[in-house]
Amino acid sequence: MPRNDSLQSDHRSPHLVDNDRAERSIDPAFSRAGSTEHREAANTVLDSHAAEPDLPQVSRKNLVVIALVLVVFLTGLFFLGWIPHARRLAAAEDSVREVAGAKPAVEVVSPHASSADEKLALAADVLANQATSIYARTTGYLQPLPPGIDIGARVQAGQLIAEIASPETDAQLEQARASLEQTRATAARMEQEHSLTVSTLKRYESISVGNAISQQDLDEKRAQEQTSASAVIEARTNIAVAEANVKRLAELQSFSKVVAPFDGVITARGFDAGALISTGGANAGKEMFRIEDTRILRVRVNVPQEYATDVRVGKPAELEVRNYPGRPFVGTVARSAGAIDPATRTLRVEVDVPNTEGALLPGMYGQLRITSRRDQPPLMVPGSTLVSGTDGVRVAVLDNERVRWRVVKLGRDFGSEVEVISGLQSSDVVVNNPGTLREGAEVAVIRR
Repeated sequence: MPRNDSLQSDHRSPHLVDNDRAERSIDPAFSRAGSTEHREAANTVLDSHAAEPDLPQVSRKNLVVIALVLVVFLTGLFFLGWIPHARRLAAAEDSVREVAGAKPAVEVVSPHASSADEKLALAADVLANQATSIYARTTGYLQPLPPGIDIGARVQAGQLIAEIASPETDAQLEQARASLEQTRATAARMEQEHSLTVSTLKRYESISVGNAISQQDLDEKRAQEQTSASAVIEARTNIAVAEANVKRLAELQSFSKVVAPFDGVITARGFDAGALISTGGANAGKEMFRIEDTRILRVRVNVPQEYATDVRVGKPAELEVRNYPGRPFVGTVARSAGAIDPATRTLRVEVDVPNTEGALLPGMYGQLRITSRRDQPPLMVPGSTLVSGTDGVRVAVLDNERVRWRVVKLGRDFGSEVEVISGLQSSDVVVNNPGTLREGAEVAVIRR
């Protein structure tokens, strides 16, 4: 029996054997019992506590069955997820085939004619009706200006606006007048001498009939009469020269008084009182004043050749400037150059705009609007109907629900709509947002 127990204990696991030995080493029964019976009883107790239950053995057939069940379960799960996905893919493919075979839907619009009355908006320069710079024509010192004469002052035609002190010119004028009187006196003396020679010649001619005098004496008297006649002509010519000199100096003296040439406003002043005015010195060419007539303003514009024949003298026009938003100033086309500038291909036109209130100022910049009536106004289409390409701008037109591309020529661009000058008719149906539709494609129409 003890041998069998020991053999049975050897079949246990090493872990249990080690535990058994440990328990035996610490059990006090082993230290006190000295007999073999005590040891066998203790081993029997320990073996009964340390025995493990035997696990059931699984056969290979059962393992195969379990594996097959797992495979079937996983396959079922796969098909449960894959079948709905396959159905969705099939439905998507059917939708793609349906869309590919369907006609593309397009929105169409109809061109409409623009207004026959067209307002041309042109950049305009506002100028004074008359403007001139006043320069000095005599040398001297500028005297104090008359009261109120300065920049911004309104003056009348002929009004004195400045005076130049020129004593040299005054002295020259007096000298010229004295010389004129002297010349006139000399001329009077020459005329008297000429009258004497004429009388003497007549007496000699009357007595020469009886051979009372010689022919030489008669010839001398005739020569004296001709000489005195020439002296009279020369004296009269000297009088004319002296009178012209006096007139010149008198005119030069009159330039010392500077007057306004027309009604207007002084817009510039070049000299102060006491300044030396010289016609040939450092100040030569510098203006004394600048006067502008602002009661009527000239608005100058350049009309493009396309509209040049529609803008005629007498047509109304409206001027707009940023200083007065929403307030147009009405004027009339007053002048036209009558010829196209070959450099810019434009027609120079001037519009007279009344400015009695003085609201507008010369030098302003604005926009001039001229109404022009066109006999054949162009068609208008939305900008979204246009497609630009290498062959120009095109539009897609429907012909029996098939796309036909046409090249068009454009006019002015108004943002949302564009003028079409040629290539399109009012009866055409135009595709909006044509995109990349091909020539001859059949489409479904959606009208807006």
